[in-house]
Amino acid sequence: MNTTDTSVKILITLFIVFVLLIFWYLLFYIGWVENYSEGLKTGEVFKFSKKGLFFKSWEGTMYLGGAHLSGGSNSTLQLDKFNFSIPEKQQTQKGDVIKTLEKCSNERKICAIFYKQWFKWPIYLDSDYVVEKVEIKN
Repeated sequence: MNTTDTSVKILITLFIVFVLLIFWYLLFYIGWVENYSEGLKTGEVFKFSKKGLFFKSWEGTMYLGGAHLSGGSNSTLQLDKFNFSIPEKQQTQKGDVIKTLEKCSNERKICAIFYKQWFKWPIYLDSDYVVEKVEIKN
């Protein structure tokens, strides 16, 4: 085997490794990018708490005001709910959001939650929706 064959094999191997690295980078970048979608949900916050064993986050659930049947032959009535999160690392810049959500939960006020959605949420959150802003409606 001559040096040309060896150098071609090395170049092909390096090219394959490079392509695989690019593929994995794109897969993780696209899979875990925040702001996959963004929007607004309006309803009544009935659960809001800080939780987590290793990674703490603020987790909440909002009742959206409807219900639907779920299941096949054993149908049950399910409330239309929206689960949302605020990572602990964002609690300093989102202190007003947390206080507003606590007020909405305690006083049973209708509020609007502006959120961003992760395509594949991180392990430190319970939901893939991260609250950006909250407005009290009544």
